[in-house]
Amino acid sequence: MTRIIQAILLTALVAAGAGGCGREAGTTPGGRAPLIGAYYYVWYDQAEWDLGYLGRELQPPVTPLLGEYASADPRTAAQHIRWAGDYGIDFFAVSWPGRASRQDRYLRAGLLAAPNLDDIRFAIFYESLLALGTPKGEIRLDDVAIERLRADVEYLGREYLAHPRYLRIGGRPALFLYVTRVLTGRHREAIAVIRRTLARQGHAVYLIGDEVFWQIPSRDRIRLFDAITAYNMYDWPRTEQGGYAAGSAFLGAVQEQYERFRRVAGDGHVAFVPSVIPGYNDRGVRPREDHYVIPRLLSPDADEGSLFARSLQELGLALLDDRNPLLMITSFNEWHEWSQIEPARPGPPTTRDPSYTLDFPHRGYGLRYLEVLRDAVVAVSGRLVRGPGKDPVRGAEVRAVRGGVVTATVRTDSTGAFRFARRALPPDRYELVADRGRARLTVDVGASWTGPVELVAE
Repeated sequence: MTRIIQAILLTALVAAGAGGCGREAGTTPGGRAPLIGAYYYVWYDQAEWDLGYLGRELQPPVTPLLGEYASADPRTAAQHIRWAGDYGIDFFAVSWPGRASRQDRYLRAGLLAAPNLDDIRFAIFYESLLALGTPKGEIRLDDVAIERLRADVEYLGREYLAHPRYLRIGGRPALFLYVTRVLTGRHREAIAVIRRTLARQGHAVYLIGDEVFWQIPSRDRIRLFDAITAYNMYDWPRTEQGGYAAGSAFLGAVQEQYERFRRVAGDGHVAFVPSVIPGYNDRGVRPREDHYVIPRLLSPDADEGSLFARSLQELGLALLDDRNPLLMITSFNEWHEWSQIEPARPGPPTTRDPSYTLDFPHRGYGLRYLEVLRDAVVAVSGRLVRGPGKDPVRGAEVRAVRGGVVTATVRTDSTGAFRFARRALPPDRYELVADRGRARLTVDVGASWTGPVELVAE
């Protein structure tokens, strides 16, 4: 396992040539670069993989590039962090279903023990259905449920929200809440309990509720939160949204609903956080439900990743809220629902076994989805090195200068890598300056990712 991961690390570094920076590195005098987050699952062990996922059923199989890994392995987490930084992800929203869960143990043993944790931020994505839900998928907030919620939140505040790598928005720790739209009963009291419990621990929490779906927006519910989002707009009864998105109702319907929720949220001074998916197919884990598929290709002759590329532009970047520009990706590694962008072992397309594929091509896509993301959100990236040995320079400030004016500033990560957001650096010629002006490089930023570049400090 160690040799495999070392080889993959080297391959990824050569291919990408860039590293991830903490969001303290994202200051932009002329505007705010967006935060790019991805939902991240730490439930993987062999038993979890054995529950089933589409890739295992395909011929040839499409499996993670790291194999069927263990989330509790910090080496796996380190590679995930490396990929995130290289390709434009600023933080992971970590799936967490409560105290004493295996996910809580795996989070501590894996992601939080990764040697390069300082290169990313994380937030908790509270899995309210798993923590509080009924077998019918309902969340009835009675005395028992509210007390369980209070205890979970108190634990989160004590164990995670003060962590130095925890995501803060406007100085406030962010907490994502799953499917708040299905909360019934004393939901106002439940949200108040969250805020009050964390306030007692000194946390002025920034609550992001999963309110956006196909219902009519409720101003009263939306105003309970600091921001609202949609985890996933896939809805199995809406069969007209299945199939290639170029010919289905999916993209247009989601855009219309996003704009509706965005208007209502803005009226209440609540931020709107768009989310995008690369595709959807849960037939590997829920075969009896016979759900429709959203292929990852826009049309039969489109490129791999074309749905993700279109969604990033039209459903994501175009709908960012300038007050708090966040964009969520569903997901980094939810393999059960085939919404992952985590690298897969390369392989040819297959439509074998239509009970799983519905005759849509599925393939081992390699690094393709990370590359699509990078082209959409990263302007230029590279490494700052020093001396004849080209040793990486950590934590150094790198400035992008245009016409004598500093346009954006970032800091290098633990490997000397840096990246500038596309929103911060529109296409033009820039001078990258670091190490008190001793390292300089002129770059032409184009319509897609520029790099990798090497900035050498003498």
